[in-house]
Amino acid sequence: MIAMKVDKRFFFDRKAVEDIVGKRAAQALSKAGAFVQRRARSSLRRRKKTSAPGQTPSVHSKDKVATLKNIQFQFSPRTQSVLVGPLRLNMVTQDAYSTALIPVPGIHEHGGTVLLREWRFNQLDFEKSWRGWRKYRSTNNFSNEWRRADKRWRYASRKRRKHTIGELGVETRTRKVSYPERPFMGPALDKEAPKFPSLFGRSA
Repeated sequence: MIAMKVDKRFFFDRKAVEDIVGKRAAQALSKAGAFVQRRARSSLRRRKKTSAPGQTPSVHSKDKVATLKNIQFQFSPRTQSVLVGPLRLNMVTQDAYSTALIPVPGIHEHGGTVLLREWRFNQLDFEKSWRGWRKYRSTNNFSNEWRRADKRWRYASRKRRKHTIGELGVETRTRKVSYPERPFMGPALDKEAPKFPSLFGRSA
């Protein structure tokens, strides 16, 4: 249920889903997904401070897309069930003890130790050295303070074949950071699960 890649072909209002499981079963699965979605969203509080270990994570972003509250659900053809989880975005981190990449929601849900790649920018006359500075949104992440590196900038610079990170005076570093569990999807499922039998009883 963590970090979904949304595929609109498997939304429950698509006829293809009804053709696979039937109209009533599709409706029951959709309701179950909506229950968990609503419960998980309502458990996430928007606040500046970090939540205590074991509590649901704090939501800091005000962006409508890049936020933990962007929780979606859809049909899973492989398991013939409903998948529920926050949208998977570009921000991922590497597990400290393997090559696995872990999306941010997964770190909150399960905890763990990860490698954070960060950067900072020290060249004060940057705008004078490159007039294209304001053309790219990811440059807003540049700061004199250490911040999470934005992979989109690296990809964009490769396409332009200009202005690599080093050429622009950006320092980089990697830190090992441990996060405690702050689950929000698992508890939402546990609280809504008692409603499911009645939903699927009607779908038979």
